[in-house]
Amino acid sequence: MNTPEALIQKIASSTNPELLQQQCEELQSREDRITIVPAIFSTTTVPLILMTGARILEDHVQANWIGLSADEKSQLRQFVDGLLQGDYIPAIKSKLHVVLAKIAIRSLPDEWPEYLDNVLYSYDFDQFEDFLVELERASSTKAEFLPTEKKNLIIQEINHKGPEFFDYFIRSYQLSDQVLKLFIPYVKFAQVSQVDFSPLFVADSAAFGPLCSILQLEGIPEELVMMAFNCAANLEIESKNLYKIIPALQKHLTTLEKDPCIQNLISVHNRLFDELDFREMIYYWEGFVVQIYSEFCKTAGATNRFQLHYQILVKIRDYVIFHMEQPPDFIIPEIAPPTKDQEQREIYNSMRSIL
Repeated sequence: MNTPEALIQKIASSTNPELLQQQCEELQSREDRITIVPAIFSTTTVPLILMTGARILEDHVQANWIGLSADEKSQLRQFVDGLLQGDYIPAIKSKLHVVLAKIAIRSLPDEWPEYLDNVLYSYDFDQFEDFLVELERASSTKAEFLPTEKKNLIIQEINHKGPEFFDYFIRSYQLSDQVLKLFIPYVKFAQVSQVDFSPLFVADSAAFGPLCSILQLEGIPEELVMMAFNCAANLEIESKNLYKIIPALQKHLTTLEKDPCIQNLISVHNRLFDELDFREMIYYWEGFVVQIYSEFCKTAGATNRFQLHYQILVKIRDYVIFHMEQPPDFIIPEIAPPTKDQEQREIYNSMRSIL
């Protein structure tokens, strides 16, 4: 009998990688592909076939969710949720997380009211991270399945459970760097002010990302800004992670220029300049220089911010003049130099702005 299980077994027996790839593509293009998915996950452990099954699920949710009955939606939720209890390689598990997140976005709040509780009490950071990514993607693209009213209701649910999620992310900071960064835009400090932030104030480099994230909380008091920044600035972290502190610098620069923080701010600026690619950082340096110079001009030199940052301003200026590639007569152009490379044009514009 030509059952789905027999078909999957036959495909899995292939020893030819190219043939296996071709057969998986054929599986994904079949009209009845969704009916084969249970057989895929119950019959084989071949990663490529399992990934094909996960992709079929993802395509099915995106294309057909609105047309499914309440029972079909419930069965699909339970099926994918059950698959996540299986022992799959990380790539398969990650794709299944994405599928479940797409289902959750379409199901909340009415069709799956217990979803956020399930995530919270399962301590599944990856699942909640994928959910927040999908929520942001659907919001930014104004997806048809996420009208404004529905999105607002989901955000209300997130806000309602905000303190619980936030408390767990802080206590588990070693694992919550990315998910906390994604979660921050959905809560304000007033909602989480009773949470104990002290687990983050430790000499542990793993706390750097979470400290940078809490500095983005709307309404965060100045005292906590200073404590969090000073702690983050004194951690021994790899150069590749330094970029995480840039949003905090952009948001709180004037606060960080005050006495308890200024030396750490100077130190962080020097590390950013010395250890990161200047071209990749030019978006920050341009805004920083323009802000300081604009205030200098408005106050006729009365501000002390120029002197406060004088050393790093000189380093930035000298780097632009002596180390960045420039077209002829670049220092005083009236218009951008001729180039078809938009990225290069933007860099030139930033260089001109700094100078």
